[in-house]
Amino acid sequence: MALANVTKEQQDAYFAKMLPYGAKVERRLGIDKEIAVAWWSWETHWGTNESSRKGNNHGGIKFTSNADFKVGMYAGYNSISRFVDDFVRVLTIPGYGYPGVLASANINGPDDVAGITRAMNASKYAQDDYNISTIRERVERIRNMTYRPAASPEVNDSNREQYAAIGAALVAAVAAALAFSAE
Repeated sequence: MALANVTKEQQDAYFAKMLPYGAKVERRLGIDKEIAVAWWSWETHWGTNESSRKGNNHGGIKFTSNADFKVGMYAGYNSISRFVDDFVRVLTIPGYGYPGVLASANINGPDDVAGITRAMNASKYAQDDYNISTIRERVERIRNMTYRPAASPEVNDSNREQYAAIGAALVAAVAAALAFSAE
């Protein structure tokens, strides 16, 4: 299957969708969430490849007994959260994943894109090297993403209840996102 053309808006939507999951990786592995999301965007062509679309596999993890099902030769997961758990598990396998390589690498902190990407490339996880300049560019795009809301509409007696309901829905969504990120 040929890679799909992905617009900048679709790329940004992928980044925004995956950042909460990247935060889970950040908490568990100690690397910046933007780096994990940049890797996943590389692995999946911004979530358009078959294993990410059909199997929530954003890391190119091959099928193992930890997967919920199989998508071709790749692991499939019932949720992105399940994928993240397995991603962290794979990267922490002694002698296979990222921690041993990271310990011996010259890393200048959890946001050292080049150093961490070099360590990832040196691990047994990476079958094809991640391109450092591409990962760095994607990390910078994620870090610079800003969403500017449209101009606020005028609230008056005729639409006050409508905006109160929207505000309540936003508060509920933020609370749900915070609860999710605490996983």
